Amino acid sequence: KEQKKGKEKMKKLLKTAAVIGLCLSTLAGCGGGETTAAVDLNALSVDEIIEKAKEDGKIDWTKSAVEIERQIRAMSPWPSAFTKVNGKNLKIWDAKVIAMFGGDLFSKIPGQNPTKSAGKVWVADETGLHVKTGDGILVIEELQLEGKKRMKAADFLRGYAIEPGTRLGE
Repeated sequence: KEQKKGKEKMKKLLKTAAVIGLCLSTLAGCGGGETTAAVDLNALSVDEIIEKAKEDGKIDWTKSAVEIERQIRAMSPWPSAFTKVNGKNLKIWDAKVIAMFGGDLFSKIPGQNPTKSAGKVWVADETGLHVKTGDGILVIEELQLEGKKRMKAADFLRGYAIEPGTRLGE
């Protein structure tokens, strides 16, 4: 699957960094007659390179849409970014930012509180789940409800109703 520029997953980034490190190490050893051992890049384990705890994947909807989108990419494939919907665990595999407000837009509207509306589903349709965050709107495009297979949000919504106003994380 081809990745869009700037949308690389953590595993791919770490393997690329390992290749660059290996090349630099090899070049540094060329002048002195030293050799470096061969490395099987397919055997590199993300978990060996960077330790992550399961709780690192829990989404805090009061963060900005950009921060949450980055968290989703960083937590893939393990431990995965997750939240709750109607009391069930929901893994988020892919999402995109569609709106940034440049600060607390909701707090500038009388009677609105950004943390009060964070995590609320704004739209649930064939384009995905549009969720309000602490700053901006995040569209969840690929997800996995506990006990179910990973799927596109549009396919998921054909069989599981999530109404606008539903709060994620509870």
